[in-house]
Amino acid sequence: MVDEQFITNTISITKMKTPLATVLMPVYNVGAYLKEAIDSILQQTYSDFIFLIVDDCSTDNTEEIVASYKDSRIKYLKNERNLGLADALNVGVDAINTKYIIRMDGDDISVPHRFETLINYMETHPEIGVYSSRLERFGTDFSVWKYPLANDDIKAHLLFGPSIAHAPAIIRTSVMKENKIFYRNDFKHVEDYDLWFRLKDVTKFANTDEVLYKYRVATHNITVFYSDDIVDRKKQFYSWVLTSFGINFTEEELEMHIALANNKRFPKEINVAKYRKWFDKIISHNKQTNYFEQAALLRQVENRWEKLFFILSEKEIKKVFTYFRISKGVKSTQMIYLLKIITNKYILRR
Repeated sequence: MVDEQFITNTISITKMKTPLATVLMPVYNVGAYLKEAIDSILQQTYSDFIFLIVDDCSTDNTEEIVASYKDSRIKYLKNERNLGLADALNVGVDAINTKYIIRMDGDDISVPHRFETLINYMETHPEIGVYSSRLERFGTDFSVWKYPLANDDIKAHLLFGPSIAHAPAIIRTSVMKENKIFYRNDFKHVEDYDLWFRLKDVTKFANTDEVLYKYRVATHNITVFYSDDIVDRKKQFYSWVLTSFGINFTEEELEMHIALANNKRFPKEINVAKYRKWFDKIISHNKQTNYFEQAALLRQVENRWEKLFFILSEKEIKKVFTYFRISKGVKSTQMIYLLKIITNKYILRR
């Protein structure tokens, strides 16, 4: 956790009449988008919440923008020095004693009924510790990110990547505090994935297939600005994930796993048989350990195996037939897609 000497304007939330939820929004130099983010919170259909803004020593007009609002729900806390995202979030978690923590980033937008949907679900599903939604990307990219919906699938998906969108999530505060599981700096820039992987052992997850959150994609985003750094950190992180899973792995298998998890960094020549062997090794290990629910893990593995087909179709089309042989069959959807690729690459270009 964070040393109190680095925190100013500390809030005594315990002396207030406590609503069910606190919105936790860490901010750092996002003044250009901050008003839009704040407005989307204050205009929610569910209005009884504390809105905690943790300013991680911004050097822009963030403080001025926050001060322009006279809404009593807003509580402003400014760090005396820049702590980084994980510790800024922990500063906020330390100050919160409401039943729920609702995440929000200072450059994004919450749809008007987001809080109402999140809280209603959590109040009727006491076994769920973390609940989130799909998110819609906007700015320099326009797409909707989808996630598994059920607990077993969400947890099995964690072997390959984050299965809960962080910024749109609501978290049962007791799940973090009673289990002493907080954000940490061990794997900077994948703090959320790290948090979910550790929380999976103490609670249940759920996602809705509804879009409740709009995520701004711009050059200032951490995941864009630190893209090269993230590559190295992901290698460290996936090594920790696989070690936690209890499976022995080679450097080559680690690289294959990262490529499959991110659909990136594939070698120029893909050895299809080795990828299938790695998948089978994962399945066999999980069958012995029951680390994840086996049927859910099989669904996630086969999903990655099918994605490999699309990668091969784009990169090494001749290897697709090796893929079919190892798969012991061809799906009609795969054949249709392959025919489209062949038509576009080799027929229409003549």
